Amino acid sequence: MKVCSVCEKQLGMIAHKTSDGFICDDCLKYVPAHIKLKEADEKYLKKICQLGQERAEGFEATAYLGDLYLDSVHGMFRCSKKGKNGTPLLLVDVYKITELREIGLYTSNIRNIGSNRPKVICDVKLRVVTDKVNREYLIAKSKNCLISSANGELTCTEPADVTMIRSMFNQMIEDQRDGMMKQLGEIIRMKEIAENKPKHLQDKEWALGVMFLANKEHSEDEIKSQYRKLSKMFHPDVNPDISGEYMETLNKAYSILR
Repeated sequence: MKVCSVCEKQLGMIAHKTSDGFICDDCLKYVPAHIKLKEADEKYLKKICQLGQERAEGFEATAYLGDLYLDSVHGMFRCSKKGKNGTPLLLVDVYKITELREIGLYTSNIRNIGSNRPKVICDVKLRVVTDKVNREYLIAKSKNCLISSANGELTCTEPADVTMIRSMFNQMIEDQRDGMMKQLGEIIRMKEIAENKPKHLQDKEWALGVMFLANKEHSEDEIKSQYRKLSKMFHPDVNPDISGEYMETLNKAYSILR
């Protein structure tokens, strides 16, 4: 009898093949769409499903556009087909704002379908890039664009709800950045608490805090990836409202850990 590699329950006729076993429909709901099952082993799938369950249980949709759902309370978003009562149908593809390396919400396939008068529609896509994911989602199709007339000329702009959801997205990013800056300030203020420890341990703990890393051993690639992510988020060239003081602190922390 076949057994699910994740929950270890017995499987019936329907089972999905993995690299070294099978997975059931219930567990498959927590596996992100970009994961190739036939290349994923039991240990990896258990880890992925556990993470998926934790995020799915804590997700609260506060706004949505098509297949894009925002959770502004927890700083997360999800891309999922719509189920009953406008709720997400799938439990996967949940992202944290802090994971993002790149994000883009934009219109595409803009076309005029009007005959006697202009009627312009478009599709809406979302581009998501993290350290592990590089995906583009089609979140809405055939949305009505806004058309206005001035001095005899027609102007077409994106749908109002696209502009609104982008504004909410940007606010979520700003809120997360502000929260991280406050946390950083607290870390810097508490640096002197551990004065009884050897200096190299003080420096290491301080550097881990500055780079928002857990107090454990990290590989060179993990440290470099986190440094790049924070550099992009807080660099004054990208965010003029942020002073260069944090980048100096970040560079110092990076040199200690490296």
